[in-house]
Amino acid sequence: MSVYMSVDNQTRELLLENIKDRPGISFSKLMRLLNLNEGTLRYHLNYLERKELITSKKEGTKRLYFNSLSSAYGGEGRDDLTREQTRVFNIIRKYPGIKPKEILERSELSRKGLRNILQKLKNEHLIWEVENGNGAGYEIITRKRLMEEMLLDLAEKFLKGDIDRSTFLHLKDWIEEAQENN
Repeated sequence: MSVYMSVDNQTRELLLENIKDRPGISFSKLMRLLNLNEGTLRYHLNYLERKELITSKKEGTKRLYFNSLSSAYGGEGRDDLTREQTRVFNIIRKYPGIKPKEILERSELSRKGLRNILQKLKNEHLIWEVENGNGAGYEIITRKRLMEEMLLDLAEKFLKGDIDRSTFLHLKDWIEEAQENN
C-alpha cells in the first residue's frame, strides 16, 4: 500500500509543479509531458481539484488547469505560501464569510496552526476579517471587493462632509471606471 501512496504523491507533486509552471496547461499536454495514461491523469487531477489545490476551466474543446491561488489572482502566482496556507485561502475563497471554526473542520488543522495561517494571509493582504452578524468570518480580498469597499468609504466621507461633492464625484467615477476595466 505504501508503494502506491508514494507513487501517487510523486505523480501529484509532478502535476502540481507542471500546472504551477505552465498555467492553463491542457489535459493532453499534461498526459504527454508526464507520460501518464488518461485514466491515471484524470484520477489525480480530480483528486487535486477536490483538495482545491488546482482549478480547471473548459475552453472550447479543451480543459485547462491552473494553480488554485494563481487563478484567484488572474495568473499571479504566490510561491511563498505553503500548501496548508493555499488550502485555507481556497476554503475562504469558496465559502466567503466562513468562520474560523468552519475552516478548522474543513482543513483538519490545529487551532494554533490555523491562527498562524490566518495571520499570514492577513499580513499578505490576501484575506480580511468581515463582520457578518454572527461574529467574524473571512473573505479573500479581490480587486472587485476592494473597489466596492473604496466606494463605501468614499460615500461615508462625503456624507460626513470630509470631502466635497466635486471630489466625491471625481473619485467615484474613477473607481467605477477602474471596476469596468477589470
